[in-house]
Amino acid sequence: MINCLHKYLHEYDFPYSDYLKQYESYILKCSSENSTNSNDVYLHEQELNSYIIPKIIQIINDNYIVSSPLTYPVLRGFVLNDIDNSKDEYFHNHSHLLGNINVVFYINLPQEGGGLSFKDENENIFEIKPKENKIYLMPHWLYHRPLPQKDNINRISFNWNYTGSNRPINKFTGDIW
Repeated sequence: MINCLHKYLHEYDFPYSDYLKQYESYILKCSSENSTNSNDVYLHEQELNSYIIPKIIQIINDNYIVSSPLTYPVLRGFVLNDIDNSKDEYFHNHSHLLGNINVVFYINLPQEGGGLSFKDENENIFEIKPKENKIYLMPHWLYHRPLPQKDNINRISFNWNYTGSNRPINKFTGDIW
């Protein structure tokens, strides 16, 4: 079931947090070994991708008119645990150049802080507090940024981009992304 948080941000049930948590140590290891000094890592674990990506594609196909995907990229994991809040490199606005639909979901969400901020095409800013067992879909061009957290935990987000040859149309709202 769709929950339209904004014209360009949709929330869906995604009850896989328990499954994803079994990969937490793998993700943290990949992040700590990342030679690029980035907390963003590609997760090449085949079982993880084979299980989760078809579930994401099913949500997209159930809710959007899209073309067949042009690629099947692997999931990316992003680890944030900076309670200092002074490292602005993690908290800048960005969009995703590849894909038509950007997908994000989380495990280990902090109790305090740790939201997401969005800026739409009219420069309107809106924020959400992500929830576990939910998945968030947005057009690839929608600017967004993680907000600082106050808890000292490893907040882990998973990112994936659906790349098709046409702009997605929501089947229920008619919105064209």
